Amino acid sequence: MAGSTIQGNVLMNLPPLIFIAGPPRSGTTLLNRIICDSPGVGHFLPECTFLTQQIQQYSDILLYADKERFGAYFGSEEKLRECYIKIVGVHLQTLVSNAGLDVNEPVVLKDPMLSLCLDQAPGLLPDGSRYIITLRDPRDVLASMKTVRSKQKQAWDFKKEATDVFNFYYKIQHASDLKSDAMYFIKYEDIVASKFNGLDAFIKLSLKVSTYNN
Repeated sequence: MAGSTIQGNVLMNLPPLIFIAGPPRSGTTLLNRIICDSPGVGHFLPECTFLTQQIQQYSDILLYADKERFGAYFGSEEKLRECYIKIVGVHLQTLVSNAGLDVNEPVVLKDPMLSLCLDQAPGLLPDGSRYIITLRDPRDVLASMKTVRSKQKQAWDFKKEATDVFNFYYKIQHASDLKSDAMYFIKYEDIVASKFNGLDAFIKLSLKVSTYNN
């Protein structure tokens, strides 16, 4: 279904897209910088929050909408998908235009929240897109999040934060069960050590050794 006519017509003249997802504090920003600093890559862009929200809304409607309302507004799953492919296509075309992106250079789009809808994203996004998911020990994720909350002088609710982190890993596990050739999973520790383990071949880029601290 990912190669349907509607997708081919709407998602045209776009650069190759690399999406980075993963739990918060798992190295998504660090990896984004590394890739964007590599030769032949376009702009370093803000998180693709708006695009993620559209994919998440599609997922929510598909999974949770009541039958009567779904039937009235969409009629079928394919009609729903066609609708959101158009929305996503316009969003991406606008990004290319506004940011002055070169359609011949890969563009990196990053958002940890994309982790929560990885199973639905490939059905809406252009064929050939690549998805990199960063992984870090959940205990280290929570410890890092607690440090951030402390610096921001925000209250720390362990139960809530742990539940949120669990949801990320639950969704990522579900995506990994799909065994998609378009998804690549990499550990936080390997990113920090610049051990890319074939990631450069996966995204067809020569990655620079990291000089950043996360």
